[in-house]
Amino acid sequence: MNQFDDQKCKKIQLDITEHINQCNDIKDLNLAKSHFVGKDGIITTILRQCMKDPDINGEDKKIVGKKINDLKDFFSNLYKEKINEMQNLAQSAEQVDFTIPVYSNIGKMHPLSLAKEQIHKIMQEMGFCHEKGPSIESEYYNFEALNIEKNHPARNEKDTFFVEENVLRTHTTSVQIRALESGKYKDNFRIYSIGDVYRRDDDSTHLPMFHQIEGFIVDDNASVSTLKGFLLDFLKKFFEKDDVEIQLRPGYFPFTEPSVEVDVKFDNGKWLEILGAGMIRKNILQKNGYKKGFAFGIGLERIAMIKFGISEIHDLVDNNLPWLKKYGSKGIAL
Repeated sequence: MNQFDDQKCKKIQLDITEHINQCNDIKDLNLAKSHFVGKDGIITTILRQCMKDPDINGEDKKIVGKKINDLKDFFSNLYKEKINEMQNLAQSAEQVDFTIPVYSNIGKMHPLSLAKEQIHKIMQEMGFCHEKGPSIESEYYNFEALNIEKNHPARNEKDTFFVEENVLRTHTTSVQIRALESGKYKDNFRIYSIGDVYRRDDDSTHLPMFHQIEGFIVDDNASVSTLKGFLLDFLKKFFEKDDVEIQLRPGYFPFTEPSVEVDVKFDNGKWLEILGAGMIRKNILQKNGYKKGFAFGIGLERIAMIKFGISEIHDLVDNNLPWLKKYGSKGIAL
């Protein structure tokens, strides 16, 4: 029994596994079969020697016989698996139609990427500095520093994704506070940010994750009229049209006063709300040593849909190649 212990069994199993893995075709497999379980194979030879050994009694021979059978089963299972693997590869190769023309068209950028790239260019040409902020934000920067009190509906779990003691930011306005507190900017300056935001809102016109453009200007001469002039100039550049019309309606945001909702006019005469804006509240500015300024927030998906004539917001997140081929280029819907 010492000549055929468990250690030797494991050594044979490793040899079987190595041989089977190195087989590239049926011919190799048949050679491996002959090598291990053939008439003069390793396993068959061991069995023959043990059965003839006078030092091994009848009970031990039963144990040896079971080990030999286990080795044969081990080989048989690996052998069958390798056969199936080879057959599956052969079938896959047969299913390939090499007469199909190669798809060689150059890819196109996603409409959101196109819109984002254009906004970066416009804002930088207008003298804005780009700032980034974290997607997982503290309640201080997402709410408290923006005058959003603890009893505000936006801080309800039905509206906001909470991550332990933090939140997935609900707007990029938190970047405004971080920039004001940083002390990097003196006197008059312009800041913008583009990033992902999250809200518990998923229906035909909303996504739970979308993108927002945040911009603000700190200037001693800032006013609602300069805000309107800036927004009109920005939208003309983005939509690449000189006859863009906008209207301002009274609105409410905890971090601006007065606040306005901004609508843009379509060629059919209808108005559509496109962004929110307003004069930054004095307590936010004065806390950080500034006097006057205005801010605005725009949904990237919304203005991209208007620009490219996209009617369904969920198309923006579907992996649809024909759709991307259609909309992955510039166009104007206004």
